[in-house]
Amino acid sequence: MPDDEGFPQDSASQQTTEDQSEGQQTTEDQSFVSEDTQAPEGQSTKKVDWRDIAKRAVAFLENDTSAEADRTKCILNHILDESHSDGYISKDFYNVQQTAGGLPNGVSMEQFTAAITGHIRENLTSSSFDPALSDNDFRTAVMSFDSNIRKHITFLNGVVHQIAPGEVHLALWKLILDSRSDPNSLYKCYADYLVDA
Repeated sequence: MPDDEGFPQDSASQQTTEDQSEGQQTTEDQSFVSEDTQAPEGQSTKKVDWRDIAKRAVAFLENDTSAEADRTKCILNHILDESHSDGYISKDFYNVQQTAGGLPNGVSMEQFTAAITGHIRENLTSSSFDPALSDNDFRTAVMSFDSNIRKHITFLNGVVHQIAPGEVHLALWKLILDSRSDPNSLYKCYADYLVDA
């Protein structure tokens, strides 16, 4: 079971991103894609295929030339190749912020990274992408991936350039920077974002 801060107490109780209850998220992340797979009243409870949602989203954004839409289309086309990774730092923004002093005892960097990593394919099957959504709600849900990724990048970019940044923030920042040149990572879609970082 997680302790009061949301971290596992030991490696035996560590829940991977896939095993976590999909309804868990902090107040700060509620403006982003909901992890909740329980459909609200009036929406279908039938599980959707993430491929269909991704293809619909690419077509939906086809004529949107904004930088946000371009990155989102890049993400979606990236994950449609199932050999590519779909992981991104997305969950528990509060605890990402609170790790300046390091991780709790017994929590490794690998465990922490796994706990804050979301997966686009899994998220596309949540109720946030119910086929009954209006176009506006669907667009908001799709664009939230880019918004969430940029939120973490902007935060980490800010803290690592302060005096004496925390080791965890430095490690997460390095992970993102290194991933931008990895063709398997969806962070390749951010190769031109914060180019002076």
